[in-house]
Amino acid sequence: MGNIIQANEKRMNLLSNIGCLGCFMFILTGVIGCNIIEDGGSTFGWILFGVGVVLYLFMYSQQYILKEGGGPLTRRKLSDEDLEGLKKEDLERLRCHIYARHGYNFNVNEGLYYLAVIDDKLHKLYPNGYRISESEIPELSNVIGCHAQHLEFVLQFNELSKKNLDNLSEEKKEELRTNLDSRVRYSNMKIGEYNRKGDYNSKSIHYYYFKHYDWYKPTTCNMKEVYSKMSEIEKYNVELIKAHEAKAQ
Repeated sequence: MGNIIQANEKRMNLLSNIGCLGCFMFILTGVIGCNIIEDGGSTFGWILFGVGVVLYLFMYSQQYILKEGGGPLTRRKLSDEDLEGLKKEDLERLRCHIYARHGYNFNVNEGLYYLAVIDDKLHKLYPNGYRISESEIPELSNVIGCHAQHLEFVLQFNELSKKNLDNLSEEKKEELRTNLDSRVRYSNMKIGEYNRKGDYNSKSIHYYYFKHYDWYKPTTCNMKEVYSKMSEIEKYNVELIKAHEAKAQ
């Protein structure tokens, strides 16, 4: 069967194919059922129609459960075979999936401080103030070492110095983060990947992966609190994954 990622992919493909078959059966039984009902066989017609609906809904629900819930990852104890051959980043993602299921916040809220670093570099380059045109932004961003869209954002918001950020309310910070995310959606660099010092923070990349799932509700950065919510199976899986991470390249 291969490792857990390969197994999940195979199962997803199988469920997708079965789902297509279920959709076809739903349409077929619906058409046949309606024709039978029109010909007077209402009971048998409705039974056929009901079978099509149940089949389609069942296959759809199985796909949703696997995609949203991580499949067997949170339901059973993993084995060494499940993790065999996985890269270090794949193992980390599996472990963080368990944390995410219990509301762990991957420190994305500190990301705005990366912008404060850009603001500080700007003031060092232009201690007497600056007026920068749009055409100058690409070259200046290369000098500073940041993405052009991040620099553009800093130039538009005066709140992004470290001193000002420390005094902003969480509501205002969230407003700035939302504004920024909408502007740099297609950028290779996401603001949440940086910590309060403006340094790269690899943990935060997981936020941008899990935020697309409806079940992910980040509520805490306290790992003890997250562990207290885990089942014994999940705790076992975390320790097994950590052991494989220590040996992985």
